[in-house]
Amino acid sequence: MGNNRKQGTTSSENNKEAGDAGTSCLTQSPLAGITGADAGTPPRVLTEKDKAVIERMETFILFIEGTPFGRKPEGRDIVKALRELNEMGNIIFANTGSGRGDWDGEVIRVSDNYEYREPIIIVELVHEGTHAVFRKHNPPVPCVPADVKKTIADELNSQLNQLEMYEYVRKLMRAAPDPDLEMRLELRKTHKLKAFVEDQFIKPASPASVP
Repeated sequence: MGNNRKQGTTSSENNKEAGDAGTSCLTQSPLAGITGADAGTPPRVLTEKDKAVIERMETFILFIEGTPFGRKPEGRDIVKALRELNEMGNIIFANTGSGRGDWDGEVIRVSDNYEYREPIIIVELVHEGTHAVFRKHNPPVPCVPADVKKTIADELNSQLNQLEMYEYVRKLMRAAPDPDLEMRLELRKTHKLKAFVEDQFIKPASPASVP
């Protein structure tokens, strides 16, 4: 997501999905599932630094794979998607502004603020990996606005999966609490998480637009 999103939103999917609906067909760029291979783009040459990141990300993917979540059918799909992306060097650390991470249809970017916070890297991979699996099965159609209900469902599911993994690593690793995720846990507990997610996508009409 862009830097101007409301607190607690973690993925570029929100801006991309919401923005596509009002974007000219001529300026839209189709997303290619979880890889860019279908577009005929040649794989880039990986540097030694890239290879080191790939090796490190694989340790996190292996961890996810061995968790109760990773052994679920959905977890296995997410692990598969993450591994495919990682083998191409398409999971990286980057400056994501105020965001925790994002997914642009081809590359998962985890905030470089978390580069040495292993528990948070893991939960962000689960979140963005959930988006990757959703997009693989729901590719955008050029010139057709995104289905807001599906986009909301995808973000809600990504946050629920993220919270499940967060609770697991928090207990297992005795990790320090993450204020943003703790806030979402409270929203989940009080059955308000869905409304919180919806608020990121459904904006009230401006006074000027009210008849």
